[in-house]
Amino acid sequence: DSLQGIDPFAECIYAAGLLGTEPDLVLPGTGSISVKMPTPDLLGVDQDTLFISGRERNLAALSAQDLVPLRRPPLVSLLELDALTPEQLDNELVCQRTRADAPLASADTLVHAGLPDRCVAMTQPAALLAIASTPSAAEHIALAFGTAGAFVEDEPGSLSLAQAVVRTRTSSPALLGIALSDGQLIAFGESL
Repeated sequence: DSLQGIDPFAECIYAAGLLGTEPDLVLPGTGSISVKMPTPDLLGVDQDTLFISGRERNLAALSAQDLVPLRRPPLVSLLELDALTPEQLDNELVCQRTRADAPLASADTLVHAGLPDRCVAMTQPAALLAIASTPSAAEHIALAFGTAGAFVEDEPGSLSLAQAVVRTRTSSPALLGIALSDGQLIAFGESL
């Protein structure tokens, strides 16, 4: 395994810094990044944990304290619901933290939690915003990315969007990224 021995926090923070300092890749105040890894609880039992950037955190200045540790399995279970209000999601994000002083997790947490990939980054590149605003955005994305990318129409609410993104990803394992109709780009893999 070529990733063995690489500190996942350091990798995540380094990638966030690279993305966050490039204004054409991440508009100010947007973007989220995450890494999944087992972490021991107080009894020494490894737990499936999602570390995601806190809400309204600047990716360019992200630190380890800005990564919110969350119990991943309960969050993935939320994707089975028919509806979830923003207030219910925020409550779950608070309840699933494993560090009480951690910031509130990104509003995109369900997308990050549901994707099977170890690392996930969501950005809003200026070029993709321009493409997404055209009537034929899906066709433009297909031409630009070919089979390595997919286009997902934004659905109202973070639950339905997360469900659509996860369905798209799991039905196409060869994907390298997913573009959303609001101009966001989701990239994923074993590393960033």
